[in-house]
Amino acid sequence: METISLYRYNVTLWWHFIDSKELYQMHKAIQALNDDPVVDMIMLFDYDLVLLRFPDLLDTKNKTIIRWGERNTPAIEIINTNITDEYQCGEEHIVSSVDDEPYCKMDLNVTFDGMIRDIRTITTPRAMLSLVQTVGWTSLVLLHENSTEIEASEMLDLLSAEKILSAKYNIDLGGDIHDVINKTYEQSVLLSRDMNVLVMCSFACTRKILQEANQFDSKNSSKKTLLKKFSKWLIVIYGHTKGESRALEACADDLDNVAILAIPAFSGVGKEVFLSELDDLLLTVYRQEALGQLKDDVESIVAKQLAKKAAPWEPSNRCLGYNIDTLLWAAEGRQFRPVGHFDYMGTVELHSKVFPNVDHGFNGREFLVSTIEYPPFVIKRQDINGTVIYEGFCIDLLIELSRTLNFTYVLTEPPDQAFGGFIDKEKGLFAGLVGQLQREEVDMTTAPLSEQADRAKVIDYSYPFYYEFSTIVIKKPDVDVGKWRTLVDPFKWQVLVSIIVALIAVTTITFLLEKHNPFYLEPGNALERMQSGGLHTWHDAFWYMYGALLCQGGVHLPASITGRTMVSSWWLFCIVVVGTYSGNLIAFFTVTKETAPFNTLEELVDLKGTYKWGTLGMSVWDLNFMSSKTEPYISIDKGMREFSNSDSTILHLDPTFHMRRVLQDDNYAFITDTTTIEVYKSQDCRYISIQEEFMPMKYGLGFPKKSPHTTFFSKQLQKITESGLFQIWKRKWWPKANFCAKKYVTEEKAVTLADVQSSFYVCVIGIFVGLVVFFIELCVFRFNVCKGKNRGRLGSSADLHVIDRGHHRQDGLFKENKRTY
Repeated sequence: METISLYRYNVTLWWHFIDSKELYQMHKAIQALNDDPVVDMIMLFDYDLVLLRFPDLLDTKNKTIIRWGERNTPAIEIINTNITDEYQCGEEHIVSSVDDEPYCKMDLNVTFDGMIRDIRTITTPRAMLSLVQTVGWTSLVLLHENSTEIEASEMLDLLSAEKILSAKYNIDLGGDIHDVINKTYEQSVLLSRDMNVLVMCSFACTRKILQEANQFDSKNSSKKTLLKKFSKWLIVIYGHTKGESRALEACADDLDNVAILAIPAFSGVGKEVFLSELDDLLLTVYRQEALGQLKDDVESIVAKQLAKKAAPWEPSNRCLGYNIDTLLWAAEGRQFRPVGHFDYMGTVELHSKVFPNVDHGFNGREFLVSTIEYPPFVIKRQDINGTVIYEGFCIDLLIELSRTLNFTYVLTEPPDQAFGGFIDKEKGLFAGLVGQLQREEVDMTTAPLSEQADRAKVIDYSYPFYYEFSTIVIKKPDVDVGKWRTLVDPFKWQVLVSIIVALIAVTTITFLLEKHNPFYLEPGNALERMQSGGLHTWHDAFWYMYGALLCQGGVHLPASITGRTMVSSWWLFCIVVVGTYSGNLIAFFTVTKETAPFNTLEELVDLKGTYKWGTLGMSVWDLNFMSSKTEPYISIDKGMREFSNSDSTILHLDPTFHMRRVLQDDNYAFITDTTTIEVYKSQDCRYISIQEEFMPMKYGLGFPKKSPHTTFFSKQLQKITESGLFQIWKRKWWPKANFCAKKYVTEEKAVTLADVQSSFYVCVIGIFVGLVVFFIELCVFRFNVCKGKNRGRLGSSADLHVIDRGHHRQDGLFKENKRTY
C-alpha cells in the first residue's frame, strides 16, 4: 500500500500482485476489494486476457472495475527467463525480436471498435479450426503450455464438435518432448497416415518443440524415421515478432511442412502511464473544483475519466488481422512466406496452399546413391576432361525418380566393386552394395541388385523395376569341325539306327516270304523266277532294299502279291525318308547349324571333367548356389568351390573378365544373366548360350533396413511401370539387332569343300571297303587254289559260277532250248 498526495487530494493505492492465470485467486481478491467499504474503485494492471473468458470473475456490484491495459508479456522477456546452457536454435535472431511495427494486418476493411480488445482470446481457436478443416485433417495432436491452457481446451472442444480426433499434451506438466513426438509418430506410422501436430504456445515453447522435431530423425537413426517429410505442423505463436520468424526458420530448417499463425504482442498503458494520467486528471478536477464547476463528486469524476483513459492502445493492438505464414524452400534457404490471414472474427482467407511442400516430394534433399558398373544397366565412361559420367537404364531411372520426387543425388561406388556377398556368414556381414546399405553408409542403391533371401535380412528392396533369368554362356563351337558329319546330321542318331534296323528287318522278312511262298511251287512261276531273278536270296533282297533307300531299287522284282506288297510299302517308306533327308540336307548346306555341347545345368555337371564353370563372386548366383539344398545347384556350387581352390578367378568380380575367359578357354562356362549375354553377343559372334533359363531374378532399388523411403519409392516405381518408360529405356540401352544374325539369313552362296567334305569321305570309305572286299575275295580264291583242286576244274567251276551268278537269263534260255530239242 502506498499513499500519494496530489494537490489537495490524498490517493491511497493498494497493490495486489496475483498471477492472472490463477483464476480463483483473482476472483477472491476482486471480491474482497469489492466488499471493502474503504475502496472506491478497482483497477486491473497487466492482466492476461484469459480473464475475459470468464466475465463473472470481473462482476463487481459495489465498485467500479477498470481494466487498465490487457497485456501479453513480450517474447524477449520469456526467452530471457528460460535461457539454459543448451544450444537454442536461432539465437542470433532474438536480438531483433522487438520491432517498431507489429507483424499483422492493419488495413482490413473492418470497423475498429472496443471489440478489438478481445481479439486474441476469442478468434484464435475458431481460426485454427477453420484452418484445420481447410487442410483436411481428420486427426491431430495438440501441444500447449500452461499459459495457453484455456485456448487449448476451447480448441479441443471445437475439434470434438467437428468429429476430429485429437489428443492434448501440456508441455509444462513434465515429460520429455522427444518421447511425446516419438509416441505420436509411431502411432501415425501404425495407422499409415501423416502426423498432424497443432501447437499453441509462446515463442520459447514453440522453439523448444520445433528444435526437438527438427533433430528427431537424426536422433532416431536406428528406427529410420522420416518425420521431417511425413509430419505437418500448425503453430499458433503468441507474442510473435519478425525476429522470431527468422529464429524459427533456423529451428525448423529440416521440416517440410510448418505453418504459423503469428499473433503479435499486446501492450497496454501500464502503472507509470496510470500515475501520469492520474496526476493530470486530479489537476483538472482541482481547477474545476476551485472554479465551482464540479457537477459530481470527485470519486465519480475520477472513475469516469480513468475509464476513458484506459481506451488508448499501442500499435500492435490495432491489428485487424493476423498473418498465416508457411515455411518454404527458397534460394536463400528456408523462409516463412505469407499464404493468407485470419481477421478478428476468426475468418480465414488463403491465397495459396498452407503446405505447398507436400506436392514437391523430398523438396530438393540430397541422397547419397551407390551404384556399380554393369552394362546396360549402369555404364561408366569418361569425357574428354576426365570427368566420370554414369549412364544407362538404372541411371535414367534415377534421373526420373529425382525429377518426380524432387531430390538431388550424389553417386558413389562400393570400394570392393561387389554387388553383395558374405564377408562373414556367421555374423551376417555383407560386402559390396549390400554392405554399404547394411552399414548405412549410403541412402540407397541404383543397380541391377537382385532380391535374395540372405540379403533381405539386412536390407529392404523397392518394387522391382526389371525381371531377369539366368543362363550359361560358352564359346561357340567351330562349325567346320562337325561338317564331316553333314551327311548324317540331318537325322538324329535314333532315326538312323531305326532306319538301319528297318532295312535289315524288311530285308529278312522279304527274303523269307519270297523263299517259302507257295506261289513259286507252281513250275511256271518257279521257271519265271529262275529266268528273271527274284528276292529269294538274302543278299539279293538286301541290295534291292538298300537300293530303294537310294532311290535306285533293282531289276529283281518279286512276282508274288506278297512280295510286291512288301516292296511297295518299303518304297513308300523310302520316299518319305529320302524326301525328309534331302530337305534337311539342303537346309544344312544353306544355314549354318550352331548348337551348344550341352543345354541344361544337369548336362553341364555331367561334363565336369571336360568343362569348368564360374560366376561373379559376391553375386546373387554365388549366394543362391551356396545356400541351395536342391540339385543341380548343389553340384554346381560344389564344382565351383573345387575349381576355385586351384583357380581363384572362378569367382572373379568383373563380368568382363569372365566373358574374355570364355573366348580364351573353349571349355569354360560362365553363369550369368541373359541381358549380359545379349550385350556381349552383340559385340562378338563367338558367344553362344544354352537353351535352359533358370533362377529367375527381380532387380530393385536397395535401401537400409526399415528405411521409410522404401514405400515412397516403390509407389513411384509402380507409376513408372504403368507409364511404359521402362520399355522406352530398354529400347534405348539394349543392343540393337545382333549383327551376327546375317549369318543365319538364307542367301545364295557357293558350296565350299568343307560343306561337302562328308560326301568325299563316303566316296573314300566306299573305295576302301571295295578294296577290302576285293582282297578278301582274292584271299578266298587263293585259299581254294592252295587246297589242291584241279586248275581246269577250278576254272570250269569258276566259269560256271560266274555264269550262274551273272548269266541266269542266258542259262535259262539254254536249258529251255535244250528241252525243246
